[in-house]
Amino acid sequence: EEKVKARTEEIRQTMGFLELSHEKLKKSFITSVKMFSNLMEMREGTMGGHSRRVAELARSIAVHMNLKDSEINDLMVAALLHDIGKIGLPDSLIRKPFSMLTSEERAEYIKHPVKGQMALMELDQFKGAAELIRVHHERFDGKGYPDGLSGMAVPLAARILAVANEYDALQNGSLTAKPMKAAEAKQYLLEGRGTRYDPLVIDAFLGVVTELEKFTVNREEEEMALRSNRIKSGMVLSRDLHTADGIMLLSKGYVLNEAVIEQLQSYERSESKMLTIYVRG
Repeated sequence: EEKVKARTEEIRQTMGFLELSHEKLKKSFITSVKMFSNLMEMREGTMGGHSRRVAELARSIAVHMNLKDSEINDLMVAALLHDIGKIGLPDSLIRKPFSMLTSEERAEYIKHPVKGQMALMELDQFKGAAELIRVHHERFDGKGYPDGLSGMAVPLAARILAVANEYDALQNGSLTAKPMKAAEAKQYLLEGRGTRYDPLVIDAFLGVVTELEKFTVNREEEEMALRSNRIKSGMVLSRDLHTADGIMLLSKGYVLNEAVIEQLQSYERSESKMLTIYVRG
């Protein structure tokens, strides 16, 4: 009995280490995808950070709607890489609001979801995300692209991605000629409930945004916005840290240490730009 008990404890500890390693691998994978996403956005001007914001909102909506972990993982990757098909487009086209594109420009632009899918299909771990990328511009009423799918024919995760993507795009000016404020963007989405967007997703989106607005009111009490000369080893990032150009340097939840702090200070000196670092602890 003692041997069985000891062996059981060994197995339990081994499983614990395996689970820990698995979690670290998952975090490293998402962090790598975030970094790649930021590299894509370096040429997109005001779009910097767009994919990261879309991913965070999409994940919150998915959790609110009780999607499975595997579905949320695919959604996160798809959200971070949903614009990968735009890599071959000229800067002038990428930076022009969709509503202002000519018919020729629009015909070229709407190919990007299919190109995005094709770019990722060869990698097994990206196949689920690639399928979502293809259909994230479909509409609930069937008037989207590239396939004209409607209703439940569009995967739920893609319907979520569509809402999260357009909420941010409306605010950064990539969808309409004039950037909208958050309240205006929310109203725009609400008016598209049942036509452009799945009504259930819009309802979940409104619930998530309401909670985020409450959180934002109290955020200053829960976190500190510091310069690099005031942060200390052991503090935890409460938001992703990125440059003014939208390039992510460190991801949310990263525990700062002396070596990283020194690198951040060195970056500020070399770029002559100050970073605002949001931390807890």
